[in-house]
Amino acid sequence: QEKELSKAIERYIALNGGNNTQILQELYTKYQNSYIFPTISYKLAETSSSVRSLKLYENIVDTFPMSIWASNSLWEVFWYYYQQGHYKTCEKLAKQHIAEYKDTQDAPRIAYWYGRSLLKSKKTQQAREVFYDIIDNYPLSYYSFLSAKQLKGSKAKKMILRKQISSYSFNNLNKHIFKDKLLLSLANLEDWQLIDDLKIDDEYIKSWVAYKKENYPISINLAKKELFNENEKEDEIEINTESSKEKITFSNQMLKMIYPIKYEQEINEYALKYKQSPYLFLSLIREESHFNKNAKSSVGATGLSQLMSSTADFIEKKPVSKETLSNPSENIRIGLRYFSYLVDYFSKDEYLAILAYNAGPGNIKKWLESPNIKSDEIDIFVENIPYLETKNYIKKILSSYWSYINIYSPKNK
Repeated sequence: QEKELSKAIERYIALNGGNNTQILQELYTKYQNSYIFPTISYKLAETSSSVRSLKLYENIVDTFPMSIWASNSLWEVFWYYYQQGHYKTCEKLAKQHIAEYKDTQDAPRIAYWYGRSLLKSKKTQQAREVFYDIIDNYPLSYYSFLSAKQLKGSKAKKMILRKQISSYSFNNLNKHIFKDKLLLSLANLEDWQLIDDLKIDDEYIKSWVAYKKENYPISINLAKKELFNENEKEDEIEINTESSKEKITFSNQMLKMIYPIKYEQEINEYALKYKQSPYLFLSLIREESHFNKNAKSSVGATGLSQLMSSTADFIEKKPVSKETLSNPSENIRIGLRYFSYLVDYFSKDEYLAILAYNAGPGNIKKWLESPNIKSDEIDIFVENIPYLETKNYIKKILSSYWSYINIYSPKNK
């Protein structure tokens, strides 16, 4: 209900065409004793100065602890104090969040920065225990990747590996998907059409059929919905695949349906040519297009790696046809060439290159110079990015990367 209220308020603001903060302030004053007050407070906090926002977030946490905005409000309070260097306060707030909002999408984020707070207070062993808990409880999360970086310490720079993608036959999953012997026989014979015609009410089988039809986005989303019991749209989930029916480990074979390996030969070839990480670019393609070679965005980005024509023209130094961008091999080649350019542009920083792939190098350069978000630590820089889409973009890419290298590690094959 509160999400619907949020959308209604956004529509109301759009129809009135006024100043967001001004309209929200009017609503805030008018509806203080209404059930919509926490939603108005939260949206007003998003548009206010840091000090005003802090007060609004604190009031939501204290007065409306059952609101869907309470978890994120507590995170915002925590993040304010972390950046102010009040680490003891952060420890207290993190413990409150862990006790009250363990299963929310903010849980792994606040747990990670709780660990960082402990490090700041020289509580190294406690911090390491927190990081291990994140990896154990939220294995697919971006914050699991960051926790592993912290645990590796001086070896953290080696987190992005250059190793080639190993081929994996999707048919290896047949025995895990089909419990009926007849269906398993049909699957091994590749008779997906007959299996499809049977209309079996099983999400994994539907996912398998979609994969065989080369409808990879549907295949991925069906398996994801079943494994994680997701009821929300993916774009409303920051990258929290932790709300699952069971505790997920990287050895769970169904994860290979959610993180399939496609176009590995092309990615390996061009990643080697342009000296980039194959698994990282595989993750980028997964998040950009879900392996749909015909994908086209509302702004005209095309193909597996979602390239704009202007970007392709720039990196190729000549006009690139739509037919070329629709060709999977060429799309991957040009995408990797452009990504390599971005890595070089940002002095071999792959994290900034990922951000620039989404937001453009101009925006990243501007943010690096902004006193509000500038930081020598990429973790902090990401949390302060003003564009939610870009902030979530790098989290999704690195979460996928972390998942791929663990799901397809030799011990889990």
